[in-house]
Amino acid sequence: MSEPGLGRPQFLLTAHLDGQLFASYDNEGKNWEPREPWMEEMIQVDTEYLDWLNRNARNTEHLLKWQIRTVMSRYNHSGGFHTLQWLFGCELSQDGLKAGVNKFSYDGKEALSFDKDTLTWTAYDPVGQEYKREWESKPGRTQRSKHYLEEKCIGMLRQFLKFDKKELQRRVAPDVKVVHKKGRDGAETLVCHIHGFYPKAIDATWKKNGEVLEAETVHGNVVPNSDGTFHTWLSIEIDPEERDQYHCTVEHDSLLGDPDPVVEQPGHRRERSPPAPSEEMRSINPPRKRRHVLIQQEH
Repeated sequence: MSEPGLGRPQFLLTAHLDGQLFASYDNEGKNWEPREPWMEEMIQVDTEYLDWLNRNARNTEHLLKWQIRTVMSRYNHSGGFHTLQWLFGCELSQDGLKAGVNKFSYDGKEALSFDKDTLTWTAYDPVGQEYKREWESKPGRTQRSKHYLEEKCIGMLRQFLKFDKKELQRRVAPDVKVVHKKGRDGAETLVCHIHGFYPKAIDATWKKNGEVLEAETVHGNVVPNSDGTFHTWLSIEIDPEERDQYHCTVEHDSLLGDPDPVVEQPGHRRERSPPAPSEEMRSINPPRKRRHVLIQQEH
């Protein structure tokens, strides 16, 4: 934030593993604070790594403190309350594929995002266009951004996973319920509620007679519950006379023993399935592991 206010620190860092907050840092405490037991264990065992994390956070704090003033001037803002957010993270799949995100937002609106495969930035406003031209004119900068996502970030992810072994195996199957609501002009809306699942990654679609209706579907965000699981929803507008032709299909890593995805019709509910299979069953039907870490920085 450009200035203190609203009872929040001026600089805040939050770190998430598979959607779960596990550590945070702010300009008042000047140290990473663990939010999960495994992170507490990690900083007790590896104090040198904690020192490195704290130094990196303080350097980032100084950088963004300077950067927000520069950004404000480009937006012709001489003062007032403004925010600069930097979100970066990486994902490592079971087959070794690496993905990453690196983007900046100003006052809550996305301004720039980086594509590590094309080494290009996408700008979303005129100021973003200025930075895009500057940063892409320096090949070394784009290469460093790619290296950070594919090497340093992945290295951090692997380090965290050494201490997060319990979470690595955690799988919680979703409760799925379909409800229908009457709308105007005789139309009807079907809503598929998907609740209480972990990990965060989930695939859900509406189908009519087996055909996926992606363009007609409205998706809600995947958001956390107080117990560490997640919930989401998806809806579609239909002709009520054709209601029985629609199905909500859900695929999730927790459904290891199911040969088919969860398929729910209006008026039915799929309760949470039994506990995850044994180690022997896991070796036969391994989960689709996609672990990711996200660091969000706000000034």
